Amino acid sequence: GHSVSEIIALAAAGGLPNLEDVFRILTIRGLAMEEAHKENPGIMTAFIGSAHDEFEWVLKFANQRMEHINQRMQRIKDSKAYEGMINFAKQRVATGDREAIEWMERAFELLYRLKRIGGQVTAHLVKDDSAAHSPFMESGVQRVYEEIMRAERIFY
Repeated sequence: GHSVSEIIALAAAGGLPNLEDVFRILTIRGLAMEEAHKENPGIMTAFIGSAHDEFEWVLKFANQRMEHINQRMQRIKDSKAYEGMINFAKQRVATGDREAIEWMERAFELLYRLKRIGGQVTAHLVKDDSAAHSPFMESGVQRVYEEIMRAERIFY
């Protein structure tokens, strides 16, 4: 993995015994993720209060909408939203293209109107201001992987 917590967990488990390597990898990771965000800007939003099947429907709806928009506007960029992580049963984080995430917010409103229930999903923009945990960060992940492979390590 490439998240800070995964690198720390690897070090804490003894997989990266040299502390200088850990700090170098974390520094490279920060720079690589920043560069990847510049190449592929995006956002992360936590959706609180949605059931798993609702989140999946909304994600699919938003991505279909973005596919239609991209075709009409002849865009070639990756304008999708992804499920970035599940924090707990009713909190999922979507990550990816800003417009796709905004479509997810609209789709939740539509879903609850169609169901005619009083449910509510709250959307909170994650302060990270990048599309972490998505393919938007692939160029950065490769740099982190290369740096880990250069480090003194106890795994192969």
